[in-house]
Amino acid sequence: MAVAKIDCPECGATLKPAKPLTPGKKVRCPKCANVFVVPGAEDEEEEVPARKTKATAGKVSRKSPPAEEPPPPPKKPLDDEDEGGVYGLLDGPDEEKEEEEEDRKPKVEYAPDLSVKNPRGPATATLAVPSNGILGFGALLALLSAVVLCASIWPFLFTKWNSGVLPSEAKRKYEKDHPRKGEMENKKSGKQEEVSSFINEDEVMEEIMKPENKAIRTQWDDMVEADRTARLLAAGGCVAAIVFFIVMAFAGVKMQNLESPLWSWTASIMAMICIVGLPLGLWSFLANEDDSSFTGLLGLLLGMITAGAFPFGLWSAFLLKKPEIEEAFRYEPE
Repeated sequence: MAVAKIDCPECGATLKPAKPLTPGKKVRCPKCANVFVVPGAEDEEEEVPARKTKATAGKVSRKSPPAEEPPPPPKKPLDDEDEGGVYGLLDGPDEEKEEEEEDRKPKVEYAPDLSVKNPRGPATATLAVPSNGILGFGALLALLSAVVLCASIWPFLFTKWNSGVLPSEAKRKYEKDHPRKGEMENKKSGKQEEVSSFINEDEVMEEIMKPENKAIRTQWDDMVEADRTARLLAAGGCVAAIVFFIVMAFAGVKMQNLESPLWSWTASIMAMICIVGLPLGLWSFLANEDDSSFTGLLGLLLGMITAGAFPFGLWSAFLLKKPEIEEAFRYEPE
């Protein structure tokens, strides 16, 4: 009679073959590799010899001793038919419960990220706007300072009298401060003398250098001296400003790259100092309002542009105090 499932006598595992096995066949347990015979054939084999013994008990005659039995044939290796084909283990109730619980558990298909994250990336993004602002204003103001420096020293290099004051300006100012009788009458009557659009400065200078025009020559010398002094002071201030703004731009680069907290604080403080450009520009406007409105407006404009760096310095100072920014400066990648 074919057997649908059998138990391994060695490990006790229940085997379920792909097709029923006839008793007497040898099978190998897939769990412990034990080879055993399918039960059910031993009982029949025991009953058959017992019947034959009873039936032939009376027929046994006294003959010569039986011949020696031949040696048993060598055991053949088990093939797939002897082993009963493909079969598997029959899971117990406990194993089935464990499989159901495993199926219910959520399957995690990713590994946890145990790597140490670099804090420099978020810190660089946080400081990007203020550091770029400080860098940009530093470069722009350094360029404008260089332009003003060139304008200040231009008359010393490319004018005939090494000054920005023209002889006609000195004569006009003297005549304004010391009007003649005829000119005073014309002013009272509302008449104004026509002024030629073209003035020959060489002729005016020759007139100023005459002995009888000593007062006008003194006026000329005072104006030239004042102009040269103002231009030298402006040139010196421009040189200092160029150095200041270049250092500020350099410190802004250090802040942007998180290379040095000291340089970063330097950039922030220098940007905040730029607020003094606003009162200086206002003073320049008021001081030159009468003599040259263009110079006054230019000074006020430069002062306002300089003060534009102040918000970026204040913003960066606020960010540099944050713990995550300080940690980013201290972080050293492996």
